[in-house]
Amino acid sequence: MPPRPTFPDPEPEPEELDFDVYPDLAADVAEFRNLDLRIKTMTKRRDEAKGRLRAALEANGQPDDKGSLWLYVSDEDSIKLEKRHSQAFDAEMATEVLQRLGLYDKCIRTITVLDEDAIAGLVFDGEIPDETVRSFYSDVITWAFKGAP
Repeated sequence: MPPRPTFPDPEPEPEELDFDVYPDLAADVAEFRNLDLRIKTMTKRRDEAKGRLRAALEANGQPDDKGSLWLYVSDEDSIKLEKRHSQAFDAEMATEVLQRLGLYDKCIRTITVLDEDAIAGLVFDGEIPDETVRSFYSDVITWAFKGAP
């Protein structure tokens, strides 16, 4: 089992920053927060516009030879709802057909996967030390910018 995480004090003391080294820090933080808010707002507005445009394209769009829909607003302006095609493997259908043909066993493979729940059960039952299981885990650290409110 991985060790329980430790959390810092809820309100750590702020460090003194050397504003000679970071002369634009306050402006950069303010700009980041402003841009982040604008992106969220613009993304919402864009998604709402896409919904309205999709409805207009589905109702009035002119299909091209690939099935995409075009809406011509003027001689200089148009928008396209592009049709994209892909294929998805239907494993349920394939299983049914291959079993009926007696070929299913020729088309499967077994993949060995460690069961973390079973390992935890071994620790619980005392068959393997918790310290040993802790060595199976490594820390993964990621970073994300967050502006405080």
